[in-house]
Amino acid sequence: MASYSRGLSSIDVQILCDSPLHKKNRSHFEIIALILKSLTSRSVSPYLIMRHTNVNHTQLKKYLRFLVEMGMVEIELGGNQILYRSGEKGLAFLRQYYVLQEILLGRDQRKLENTEDIPTITVGTHFTRH
Repeated sequence: MASYSRGLSSIDVQILCDSPLHKKNRSHFEIIALILKSLTSRSVSPYLIMRHTNVNHTQLKKYLRFLVEMGMVEIELGGNQILYRSGEKGLAFLRQYYVLQEILLGRDQRKLENTEDIPTITVGTHFTRH
């Protein structure tokens, strides 16, 4: 099993390995989803994010910079250490990522009880037609 499966639930590993979309290289969306998943329950150090996602420090800095700029990840100071946690936009992205994954795979691989740690968020953006 690939080393990036460490820290993932058995459902996550099954989705990553059994899906027809599984390939040798992970997409940006897969990496972003793994980063956000590692931040859902608490504030986390960059080291723990790297262990959970199996990306190197340089890659992680780029992803975190992007996610902070997009408002998906928030920064906290924990003593003398920088910690990261998912913002509301990040949790909304993660929920939609799982919905799209279910649609693309054509089967319900993620049951509601497996996503309880991801709170339901309603993003109040409305679009109007001109």
